[in-house]
Amino acid sequence: MTDFEICKRNLRRTLVADEALLKSPDEATKNRLLKLEEDTERLWRLFRECGEGERVAFFKKERPSVSWDMSEDYRTLRALAYGFGTYGNKYYKNEELLADILFALEWGYNHYYGKAEMEGRGWRSTREFNWHDWKIATPRPLMDILVIIDGHLPLSKVRDYLELFNRLVPVTRDYGANKVNFGRLIACSGILCEDEDRIRTGIDGIADTFLYADGGVNDGQGFYRDGSYIFHTRHAQTGLYGVEHLEMAICFALMLSGSRFKMDSERTGIIFDWVERAFLPHTRYGTLMSAICGRYPEDSVIQGSLFLGSLLYLYEMAEGKDKDRVRGWFLGAVREHPLFHGGTCPALGNTLTLYQYSVFRELLLKGGEGVRAREGMHSFGYMDRAVWHGEDYAMALAMSSSRIYNYECINSRNLEGWYQGDGMLYLYNEPYQYDFYYFRYVDHYRIPGTTVDNRPRAAVSIAQANEYLSGCDFVASLDCGDSGIAVMQYESYRSDGRLVSDRFYKPTGEYGSLPPKHDSTLSAKKAYFFLDGYAVMLGADINSSDNAPVYTILDNRKGKTVIKDGVMLGYETDLVYVNGKRISPTDTDESYDKDTNYVNVGAEGIVIFDSSPVTVRVVVREVDTKTRSVHAVRAYGVPEGTKVGFTEVLYHHGVNPKGATYAYALIPNTTPDKTRDFYENPPFEILSNTAECQMIRVRATGDILAVFHSAATCHGITADKPLLCAVKKDGTVKVGTNVGAEVGKVSLSS
Repeated sequence: MTDFEICKRNLRRTLVADEALLKSPDEATKNRLLKLEEDTERLWRLFRECGEGERVAFFKKERPSVSWDMSEDYRTLRALAYGFGTYGNKYYKNEELLADILFALEWGYNHYYGKAEMEGRGWRSTREFNWHDWKIATPRPLMDILVIIDGHLPLSKVRDYLELFNRLVPVTRDYGANKVNFGRLIACSGILCEDEDRIRTGIDGIADTFLYADGGVNDGQGFYRDGSYIFHTRHAQTGLYGVEHLEMAICFALMLSGSRFKMDSERTGIIFDWVERAFLPHTRYGTLMSAICGRYPEDSVIQGSLFLGSLLYLYEMAEGKDKDRVRGWFLGAVREHPLFHGGTCPALGNTLTLYQYSVFRELLLKGGEGVRAREGMHSFGYMDRAVWHGEDYAMALAMSSSRIYNYECINSRNLEGWYQGDGMLYLYNEPYQYDFYYFRYVDHYRIPGTTVDNRPRAAVSIAQANEYLSGCDFVASLDCGDSGIAVMQYESYRSDGRLVSDRFYKPTGEYGSLPPKHDSTLSAKKAYFFLDGYAVMLGADINSSDNAPVYTILDNRKGKTVIKDGVMLGYETDLVYVNGKRISPTDTDESYDKDTNYVNVGAEGIVIFDSSPVTVRVVVREVDTKTRSVHAVRAYGVPEGTKVGFTEVLYHHGVNPKGATYAYALIPNTTPDKTRDFYENPPFEILSNTAECQMIRVRATGDILAVFHSAATCHGITADKPLLCAVKKDGTVKVGTNVGAEVGKVSLSS
């Protein structure tokens, strides 16, 4: 085989698997092949129906209006090609089906993505929104189709069909995931066109994507040494573009393996480092945490499936002991997947390609020890995120600063994500807490861990590079070994409504438009202390003069997900107790004033150490299953008629608070009796909760955990500047501050 043929064989395996893998299918594979037949039959019938008369698209009877329509048509045509290329289904190598696929490719070249568009006389200018369709989203399925039907087209035709791409993308561009995507597509085009120079251009073009972005490399976008992943200028994107970056890099290496173009070991070694530093800490219950999913926080379940699928590709790429490492990572994640049952996980298997599924089966049969992220604190300073892993729970904290935007909302996604980067605290002590239906039905003005007012916010797309950057830079986290500390000096969203940059501005708002005008004076100093089995949250110096009530949201929990024998049955509204007494669901803000000492929401306890009035509200809403995303359907099923309950627990700071405070603790996996015991005998004491210093002492160890917001002395500890510190009883001190700042000094009095 030539090197071109080796690479095409590698690509074909990832798309339609090998005949050998499918000759002895298990029951699940048989069902997948049957489903493939049904999809192929349906799409083929639709293709032919739409061809009656003058064809205007592959699978629609109306002309495409935007570039997305073109990409979607090529993706659907690829789905049809899967039927032709996959062994074991009745359409495998069907000559009539092949003839229609070849016809579609030629028609597409003449009417969609070909010479006319090169010459500026096509159905749409290649400069019109969205560039991603012209340069990535359409050529990717087009190349996949050409790989699947390889040998049935002359080389001259293949070169014709890819000429527009080769002109639009002569070299790699952009950063991070997009750049890896470009490199892989350029190299794939070179393989299909048998052009070695193009292959080398693709390989060389992604070299800098393997460099860590610390210090501003690659415009500060991509992976960082601390595990952060930043993309779209200044957004935390590990669970979105980071997953794509990882998958594309692995698939790039797989595509070239066994050929003289193969990726060198230094680059492949870095990929393993990405997994361990960037992804494992954000993995829980088989999902990736919503705090790192950019404008798609509701897709944490499917993004988790994509990450696990990438591990299967990585296992195939790995050699020797690296194979054992990947197997441990995969088994550790899949065994705690909420739909893992009877030694397998059909829900995950359904999201995999047949090739991935064959590796999935192999790993489950081999077994072995599963590996999870280490317990304790994981700090991601470059993207203002922190994760705490306990034995049977995890917490994720999403912050923002003068370095990181508070939320992403381009392309009309996540329009109500206003407070997701304002100190939102996610508690993972049960599966699917933050799924598609959480973000669809939660009150977006009441996001857990945040301090907010009730003034209306505009639900709009904001052009990239125009999102809100706080004026505060003291936002940081610190791993103290057996504990963790985080701080956020907070200023609520404020904007004069003017563009900072017009680079991505679209007046129609289809990508992103003007930032909405919003005046705010709300500010606060927020500290988070993570310890074994609980977390303590302190708030101080809460100020506002906007004539609006201000709240701190202690939590806003979705009801428990009911799962039986690996099947999701729906949601169960949590039982709620206030001071040990069960309360009934209410759709009103029922205030328990200053008498509320502790609240239990399902398996979570909330203990209150401040005298502010507290509201507990239980709201039950009926789920509209027709609005669920396709991704949610693939990842897990939600029956018709499902209802979901939310329990909101809020502090009231009043209108125009001056120097207000809060203090509370979250206890995962507890009962009302144990929560009462925690309240009566807390394992810590609050030493200070002021504008200068927020500090607690752990009773069992005597350790002091502190956040100094300015140079100050508190309980015998002096800090010379804003910093976080842990002081052990033996005098050992650990100090940290925000990324890019010089770490200060701490001195202890006798």
